[in-house]
Amino acid sequence: MSQTTQSSNIEKNKQLVRNFVEDVFNRHDMAAVDKYMAGGEGFKQYLGGFFPGHPDSRTTIDHIVGEGDKVFVMFTKATNKQIDKRITIKSADLYRIENGCLQNIGM
Repeated sequence: MSQTTQSSNIEKNKQLVRNFVEDVFNRHDMAAVDKYMAGGEGFKQYLGGFFPGHPDSRTTIDHIVGEGDKVFVMFTKATNKQIDKRITIKSADLYRIENGCLQNIGM
């Protein structure tokens, strides 16, 4: 694979993760999980318990790095748990992209 092709694939993988974050974590579109992940039923169940209690939650990508078929992302997740109390959490995920689908392989 040429360096140009590899760079193009890495950028596509990073964009896939960006789209996933926007659709799932920011738009709260649980149906979109199936578009991005194979076998995401457990993840959808988790989100189904989280989103109703945090309807204003937002995720911002702070850093995103791609190498080969992997994308590492550092996030800031914010929500108002109670009135006048903003909760902010920093986290990171490592994804492997296989056949256009995300595989979460580490947090």
